[in-house]
Amino acid sequence: MRRIYISVCLIGILVWSGCDPNGQPDAATTVLNFFNSQKESDPQQLVQVKSWVSQAFDLSEDISVMITQLQCTEEGCPPIETVIAIMETPGKPQQYKIHKPLAEVKQTDIVSLTAG
Repeated sequence: MRRIYISVCLIGILVWSGCDPNGQPDAATTVLNFFNSQKESDPQQLVQVKSWVSQAFDLSEDISVMITQLQCTEEGCPPIETVIAIMETPGKPQQYKIHKPLAEVKQTDIVSLTAG
């Protein structure tokens, strides 16, 4: 079964359905930026971060990982954050926030999520 991932946020909509055998986003990967003039998310970075999450949390291939970049306008909230949801248990996703845009997320940021 092929999963289709859709992430909707204040910055735009990211739709992807998987990777080719080399780990590159497949032809169905689309980044739509309707809401903001900010730079679109890089599908390559998205695939890389998802891979780091799968490795750091030792996830099997059948567990969905949703990565969303959100813009926040509330006081005390970072302007843009990356939210990671691991859908291991139905109805109870594990959610993690990294207080930086997806483009700035590094492998060390993901590894640090496993320490807490």
